[in-house]
Amino acid sequence: MEPQSFDGAAWAALMLLMPTSVLFVAAALRRLGLPRWTWSLYLLGVAGGLVLLHSAGHTRYEVPEIGSGLNWWDFGQFVGLGLGRIGVGANAVVVTAWMLRRPRLHDDQLDRCGTRLVVTSYLAMAVASALPATWWAVGLGIVPLLIELPIVVVSWACLALALVLGSRRIPGTPGADRSSDSTWPVDAIVVAWLVGALAVGPLFAGSGLPVTS
Repeated sequence: MEPQSFDGAAWAALMLLMPTSVLFVAAALRRLGLPRWTWSLYLLGVAGGLVLLHSAGHTRYEVPEIGSGLNWWDFGQFVGLGLGRIGVGANAVVVTAWMLRRPRLHDDQLDRCGTRLVVTSYLAMAVASALPATWWAVGLGIVPLLIELPIVVVSWACLALALVLGSRRIPGTPGADRSSDSTWPVDAIVVAWLVGALAVGPLFAGSGLPVTS
């Protein structure tokens, strides 16, 4: 993969996608309606992930030939790693505090099957958001498109199927929450498509390790 394209794809994975993954996990937990004490496990898991990301700071990618204009080719990914770790921790703390303050989710419009589909969609998008950063951190470079794209498509398909089932069960907005300030499912559709496009878009430029001609 061309060095500048590699750096840009890694920057997006680390700074934008990685912090988003914890939000999708939190959304899935809220849909499951788990007890409040499970959020402590959620924060513990995020803390463990941050410890692993600390070791990823030692990851280095070398290009065989450093030509003109390539002296700073790897600047974006290491800036992304630093700010991405901050984003992961901040998102986890803020979303946990927000979830604990909100009343329990009323989602009678979605049956058990619909709820499972939505949770599967959120978790699949969380994997799709975290996988590029993980792939980079273990030294494999940029994740291949044929691995990332199916995960994103599964997330989109599960969310679409849940909305179709919800629209057949309840007239009007499919799966809409009872709370008057709810924007679901519009926000879920928009965010899933934006994050999915960001996850797969840079991969059309290539995958693997950076090389020079």
